[in-house]
Amino acid sequence: MAVVKDKIHNFLFFWKSGDGKPLQYQVGTFRVNCLDCLDRTNVIMGAIALESLLLQLKTCSLKDVRYNDATRLGSVFKNLWANNGDSLSEAYTGTGAMKSGYTRSGKRTIAGMVDDAAKSVQRAYINNFKDAERQEAIDMFLGTIENEIEDEFLADEDIWVSRQLEFYRSDYSELLKYKIFVGSWNTNGTPPPENIQLYDWITPNCPTKREFDHDSITIYIFGFQEIVKLNANSIVKADETNMIQWEKKIAAALNSYRTKKVVLANSIQLVGISILVFIQDDQTQFLRNFTIEKTKTAVQGLAGNKGALCCRFDFRDTSICCVCAHLSAGQNKTAERIKDIRDILEQTRFPSISKNSKIENHDYIFWFGDLNFRIDYPYQEVLSRVGYGEYTILLEYDQLNRSKLLPDELKAFPDFIEGPIKFKPTYKYDIGSERFDTSELMRCPAWCDRILYKAKTGLSIMQLDYSRAELYQSDHRPVKSLFHLDITVVDQKKRDKLERDLHKVSLNLDKSIITNLHQRYRFPEALGTDLIIPPDPSETPLIPVLPKPLYNKVQECILDHNAALYALKNKLADSPLERQTFAALINLIYKVIRAIMAVLADFSGQDKAQQLADLLYASMQDLGMNFSEIRGQLTT
Repeated sequence: MAVVKDKIHNFLFFWKSGDGKPLQYQVGTFRVNCLDCLDRTNVIMGAIALESLLLQLKTCSLKDVRYNDATRLGSVFKNLWANNGDSLSEAYTGTGAMKSGYTRSGKRTIAGMVDDAAKSVQRAYINNFKDAERQEAIDMFLGTIENEIEDEFLADEDIWVSRQLEFYRSDYSELLKYKIFVGSWNTNGTPPPENIQLYDWITPNCPTKREFDHDSITIYIFGFQEIVKLNANSIVKADETNMIQWEKKIAAALNSYRTKKVVLANSIQLVGISILVFIQDDQTQFLRNFTIEKTKTAVQGLAGNKGALCCRFDFRDTSICCVCAHLSAGQNKTAERIKDIRDILEQTRFPSISKNSKIENHDYIFWFGDLNFRIDYPYQEVLSRVGYGEYTILLEYDQLNRSKLLPDELKAFPDFIEGPIKFKPTYKYDIGSERFDTSELMRCPAWCDRILYKAKTGLSIMQLDYSRAELYQSDHRPVKSLFHLDITVVDQKKRDKLERDLHKVSLNLDKSIITNLHQRYRFPEALGTDLIIPPDPSETPLIPVLPKPLYNKVQECILDHNAALYALKNKLADSPLERQTFAALINLIYKVIRAIMAVLADFSGQDKAQQLADLLYASMQDLGMNFSEIRGQLTT
């Protein structure tokens, strides 16, 4: 603090006289950053402010003003800084500052320590149950996620336009091929060793590891389970140290095999579950709407040692959802694991992304992790079959595979796909060796660690590799998979133009068409001679030849109504005598003529415009339509 005091005296402070003349200038300032504790930061800021206040009192020779804990100035000053700390902490953590008692009194008291303990418990609750909602609101405010509007709040015309945009998607978008890598590992709570070699995990066998080109992968997704030791402390507040170490190790390993650098797009943790997403550096601009949801299944959803960490994002114009799960353990807990999966699917919501609010609403879903499904087969028999590579027989007794034979409502993963398993069981090993469990429990080998996927109808996805890696620091082996998939790329200019055209069309369509959300609308441009266009004056001598600007305006006005004319033409063909259809046609004619009259009003000083208006007026009089209010605008 001595160094800070010297700086305060050197920086001085701004001081001016009663008539506004500067007597002294401040020549420096302090920047105080909060590394991991907002409360300590406020204490330091308060101490700097106090030293500055004492300097001001001394420099200004305010002899009658005294500062100490007993004076009103001292009491007010301390309360102001304590209140400041409480306000900042309340906004950031949901509770008052931990050190506000110290700031107010200048000393630690038993009452202050009890108050800090209570705030600590409250913060733990807020961190685990409330922070996601606050972060979501902040993300929405900053524009990092798109807040879409639910259909129920939209007009019929807007809903119709949105549906038509889907029908016409191929007109303004194209499908490009990208590769995405997915890896999963239960690390048994251990950080990465200093000399760990990750090549075997991060490199697909496609066609072989030696021949694989890492630059062909755009996105890497890594899921971890038990990234920290699961105990009472980590369940309340997990330490992210291990996750940060894994981030650094994986990033360094990936970039050592690439010429195109990858960067960490996001990292998230729920107790022992974590997801790391890396993306090629020059593709980060196409990654957006990254949102996170956490679903806990242990202790009736209150503890996070089991459950799922779900993240979703849009790459280009394709939605991708990743579910990293750690399900209930135990040989006889198949029903609990299936229930966990159902709970995750039903409970997980991304409320800020209405179009993809559920996991199953996304274009692609990758579900991976320690799913804990076991093999219902005797221990020694499993060891023998594994030794001979007879995986096909064992997979018939795999609990996850057996669940696929159940009715859809009871299946673990309805409509999800898992590639053929051609590798040894991934669990359970003696740590540091290739031996399966030799402890007293002698847990049966099993394919606990899995990667499943699902694509929306119409999108293509191909699994190029599904294998495991030989890393021995855990009782699990990591698994990996490489996917080749369609990614939608939208031409935004084409889409915007189409949307404007559809909105224009919707204004003149019959209500029965607007409310039909299952039929693609056919634009009248495809009708050729069926379009209504201004007649050729040389063929119709009664119609005056209009100046080019006026002719263009009239033509544009008429073409705006062609869509409605085409829709009515179809209805007239089906039921020409139907009163509602005939009324709609008369109404359309009225709208067209009224619109043309409005255009002519802009050219009312020109004789040709006046002549055409007279002709239109006379024609409409024959139809019994009253245009007197428009005719008045054209009277010279």
